[in-house]
Amino acid sequence: MPSKIRCPSVQKKKILDVLSVRLGGLSSYAYIGAVLNSIRNGSDARGYFVWSFMDLYELLSGYEFSFGLYYVNFSVPHRKRTPKLSAHWYSAFLKDNTTFLGSQRIAQLQSNFSSSY
Repeated sequence: MPSKIRCPSVQKKKILDVLSVRLGGLSSYAYIGAVLNSIRNGSDARGYFVWSFMDLYELLSGYEFSFGLYYVNFSVPHRKRTPKLSAHWYSAFLKDNTTFLGSQRIAQLQSNFSSSY
């Protein structure tokens, strides 16, 4: 199995790409909407949980792909966790603020990470 060479600029770009998804929460919104539709159609759904709370090791792809509400930096010993935009959306949703994050809030979140990585 070939080893991966980590380049700081590539790692930085990957982290920023993961954190700056403008559709953060859209997939969660669609899944929750599907549950709501099933309830309206008679389903006895009593709960909902996020499949992957944070990035994890995938059997077929290792750590190559990013899943979950939190980005996990596997290149540092303490495995720093950073909330993605989808985590902020989901938190707002649970607090009954069901609107999507506005562009100003997205820009603010992006600026927080651009200096960190």
